[in-house]
Amino acid sequence: MYFLSPFYLKLLGSNCTECSVKNRCRNNVFIQCAVAISWVRSLSVQGSIERKLLNMFFLAMALTLGIVSVVSYLSSDSEKLAQGKQLNSEMAALGLRLIDNEMDDLEVITSAYAQWDTTYDYINQPSTSFIRDNFSQDVLNTIKVSGVMIERLDGQVLYSISKDSIDDGKEMWHFIQGIMPISTDFNQRGALFFKGRLYMLASLPVTDNSATRLANGRIVMVKVIDSSVTGHISSVLNMDFSVVPVLTDNKLFLMSGIGPWKLEPINYLIQDQSMIGSYQMLSFEDGNLPSIVALRSEYRTQSLSQLIIEWSPSFFAMMLLPSIMTYLLRRHITKPMKELVNWLNQVDGSTLAEELRPFKHIDKGEIGQLSTKFSEIYNNLYQEHQFSQLLLYSISDCIFTVDHMGCVDYCNPAASEWLNIKAGSIYGQSFELLIDNLSEDTSSPAHWLHRALHCGSEYSGISLIRKLGCSQGSEWMEIQVSPMIKSEEEQPGAIIILRPKNDYKG
Repeated sequence: MYFLSPFYLKLLGSNCTECSVKNRCRNNVFIQCAVAISWVRSLSVQGSIERKLLNMFFLAMALTLGIVSVVSYLSSDSEKLAQGKQLNSEMAALGLRLIDNEMDDLEVITSAYAQWDTTYDYINQPSTSFIRDNFSQDVLNTIKVSGVMIERLDGQVLYSISKDSIDDGKEMWHFIQGIMPISTDFNQRGALFFKGRLYMLASLPVTDNSATRLANGRIVMVKVIDSSVTGHISSVLNMDFSVVPVLTDNKLFLMSGIGPWKLEPINYLIQDQSMIGSYQMLSFEDGNLPSIVALRSEYRTQSLSQLIIEWSPSFFAMMLLPSIMTYLLRRHITKPMKELVNWLNQVDGSTLAEELRPFKHIDKGEIGQLSTKFSEIYNNLYQEHQFSQLLLYSISDCIFTVDHMGCVDYCNPAASEWLNIKAGSIYGQSFELLIDNLSEDTSSPAHWLHRALHCGSEYSGISLIRKLGCSQGSEWMEIQVSPMIKSEEEQPGAIIILRPKNDYKG
């Protein structure tokens, strides 16, 4: 039955897109239904009920397994795709937070130079030794800064340097001077797009170590987001991380400095056992940054061997279920039906009522309802017959009936007169409290009732009985305790007969 194979989807082609896979899976369901309908028409309508039920079970199981396999494959594939997208977006956000940390580090370095007496004195009295000791190429490589500019409040640039090979620094610093006025009150940070490259920028007013003097200028530092930065982030994430500027014009985006940058997903591409997510960078003040963050994460589709391992329990269950179904079918349907037929053959008069036991039927289903009805009719008739026989032969005996709790729910006049208690006062009383067995070689009333109510067995014997209210008087009595058959809705009770044995000597 090829239409039941969970690997049939895999055979449709490994290079199909997600949409085409869903369409082919939907077509696979139609194929399964068509084959199943043709199989139903080929089934023989003759045979036992057991065979028909088994055929219908096999059909239902085959259809269910086939449909569930397709739906499960599609749902698991969609779930895996969603999980892959979530992982990709989380790792991209983590990479962006690492870039934001680089921005924080740049601002810390800039702040260290801005709040320094030596820098403050340099602006007042420039010297080449300060530049040589603090802003040489080796120092810039050590602090990982791409460029530095020191500017007075009047706009005079005292010193500027850039490691970028595409610019000698003059044009970049002139552009920054033109669009970012000097601020002596607060720090400035942002993203600079210059000649197709993306820089992190930090600008702070220059003051002394205690930050109490008025600023006499500012220091601006930039750091390019190049392959060295993204390569370091990729090594931390263990995934390929990149930032691609899409703005060719020179522009500066100032940021508020509170919180990290954000990402907005653009699209996801599945390629070569990996997922490539593209995201738009967002800032808090100036809207979208014209840069794309791309992250390549691992994304492997299920192979044929993985599908075999995943679906092997289902096929094992499919092989095991028929035997279990056959056992349950015979135990709970065909066997009760045969027992009911045999029982009905006994009820037709060929077996005496005393020798016929009630039919043990199942609790649910049409067979249970039918057997319940037959059992109720038989039990009611047999109970009336048994009770009438007891009344006929035991009119002078003390007769009690008790419910499943051992409480009296009926007593005949002889019993009420023997106890010297009105019948209305006896009802609801525990039978064990009405009499006491003084014989040491016979069991107690509690034992009689336990055998009748819980074991379904009878008890008979002769015991020395003392009735309620008599502290000394006792008499020998013959005891008969039998379980009392009731309807299915009622719990079983018991009937107790006490017959005086005045001639018994013990």
